Amino acid sequence: VTHKMQIFYPSMDAIITRYNKAPIHCNIYSLVNLKVACNDLLIEYLTKEKGYRQKHTYTDMKIVVGLISVVCAALTCYMSMNYSFEDYRKALVVVLAVYFSFNFVLEISLRLFARNTVFEGYNKEGSIRIDGFNRAVDTDYKLIIYKNGKAIPGNFCKSVYELYDESGVLDHEAFLREVAQVFA
Repeated sequence: VTHKMQIFYPSMDAIITRYNKAPIHCNIYSLVNLKVACNDLLIEYLTKEKGYRQKHTYTDMKIVVGLISVVCAALTCYMSMNYSFEDYRKALVVVLAVYFSFNFVLEISLRLFARNTVFEGYNKEGSIRIDGFNRAVDTDYKLIIYKNGKAIPGNFCKSVYELYDESGVLDHEAFLREVAQVFA
């Protein structure tokens, strides 16, 4: 083991201690759950150890579209209870067009810009985006890391079978060491 692999910082020690007390358990037969648990630990590392603040742009977009959808549903309900269909038919077409337009634009935006995004954030050093190329049937946990818009060399790729033991417990120390090497 090289000296570089043993670099731990106070907050990383806190993360390790936390998961020594309460290890991350996953269903070993669900590759998706195994990868999601790794994503969660990665996000915790980036926010606590590296000081990144997560951007919530896409979540905010989903919330806004959800609120617009609720307003559309409320208008439709109100009109259906208080007017005959013939009286509000044209208004209903407008409400449905607004609903479908906003949802369509949101879906296209998410598919184009946030399809594989695991984490997007920033700190004093700049911005970071991490994309996960993890198909459900693939046993590898793969990440491509972009700092300030440019892909960095040494992307992360590890078999989930190397990260978890046979009972589904994540080897959080090994995972964090590997991640720390990529971000060193």
